[in-house]
Amino acid sequence: MDPDHPRQAHRRTAADDQDSQTTAVDTAADLELSISESVDPVFAGDPMSYTISLDNDGPSDATGAEVAIDALTLPAGVSFTGDAGDGSYSGGAAGGTRTVSVAAGATASRTFDLATASSAPAGTDVIAMSGQLSALAPGVDSEIGGRPDSAAETTSIEIRVDMEVASKASCPGRADPSSCAVADEVSPGQPMTWEVVVTNNGPSDAVDASLTDPLSSGLDGAIWSCTPSSASSKRPCIVATSPRPAARLPRSPRPRTPIATGSSPRRGGIRWRCWSCRGG
Repeated sequence: MDPDHPRQAHRRTAADDQDSQTTAVDTAADLELSISESVDPVFAGDPMSYTISLDNDGPSDATGAEVAIDALTLPAGVSFTGDAGDGSYSGGAAGGTRTVSVAAGATASRTFDLATASSAPAGTDVIAMSGQLSALAPGVDSEIGGRPDSAAETTSIEIRVDMEVASKASCPGRADPSSCAVADEVSPGQPMTWEVVVTNNGPSDAVDASLTDPLSSGLDGAIWSCTPSSASSKRPCIVATSPRPAARLPRSPRPRTPIATGSSPRRGGIRWRCWSCRGG
């Protein structure tokens, strides 16, 4: 049949001018999983955190992506304190599943907070976190870019202390006991007290800290005591025996503590005192 023939044109139908084509629409998201740490190393006594991020380079949205987070590696003195950020997380230090939706061109992050005790022991790569992309919504391809879908991070612990030593003198036999500290002198035969305060400003415990400060010659009858502050009472200090000094007292003595040893935890203090030191 010739559709252009004048006698046959009337036989054309609407179906002759129609066509159809079916096209499937796929979704694909180029995803990358990463873990970062807030600090490395962390000093015992300071906080730290891990942040796990899922980056979507598109072209499609990633809906309901699931990230399996392995159990956190937490040595003695380190604890998990909480998490916050995009999506939801079912689990804790023992690990769990993080579920999140990430639009194309966006990044979803969640932070996991840790606390380290001031007594936590030092160690290399002793704290760790790891995870992997475990599931996506049906029909979403995450392999188009070949970027990593698993990540891991480790952190070391180090010890850092900030020790401070302060000393002062007082003369209990005077009307103003602090006058000898101001005048920097004491009369022969007069009792005095010399106090040395050792403070650890942290953040870590100072284990087996020692102070060596020999007594000046000329002091007689020294009686020593060691008093930990409430913050350091769990670590009693020890004052070593001091040899008896010479009999004569210089005119402007600077008496010192004997050799002393002890331990001071974070922000704790230890006081060594010479009671009733007398000149001969």
